[in-house]
Amino acid sequence: MAGDVNDTDFQAGDSARCKSEVDRHSTFLIDFSQFGFEPEPTLAESISKGADIVTASADKLIGASQGGIILGRAELIEAVRKNQFARIVRVGKLTLVALEATLKLFLDESIALSQVPTLKMLRRDASDIAKKARRLASQLGKSISNSA
Repeated sequence: MAGDVNDTDFQAGDSARCKSEVDRHSTFLIDFSQFGFEPEPTLAESISKGADIVTASADKLIGASQGGIILGRAELIEAVRKNQFARIVRVGKLTLVALEATLKLFLDESIALSQVPTLKMLRRDASDIAKKARRLASQLGKSISNSA
């Protein structure tokens, strides 16, 4: 079935407490297959299919400030938080505020699709992109010939 998490998606956890971990790198919070993209499990689907820990980028497809997101079972997240190396990747207040503001947009899919720049760009019409590319190529050509 499309979008199912299979064995190759899971990696062995480092301890007996964490049986599986999924790194989604760039992931959607909404199902983008409705726009012609290949089915890709959302973060929530990865958790519901049995992953103990799911990690993802906050900035790539979610459109938040640069950073990472760790989701999973409460006791595992608490173990991550208590680890002495957690200080290295501690989130600053401004980053956290930006992430929260972006995630709130996803509470209503239509708002996220209209206001998150990454999502708007991914849904742009190919002819619009081609038109902008031709205009940029023309401007670059003029700039290059003027500097020669």
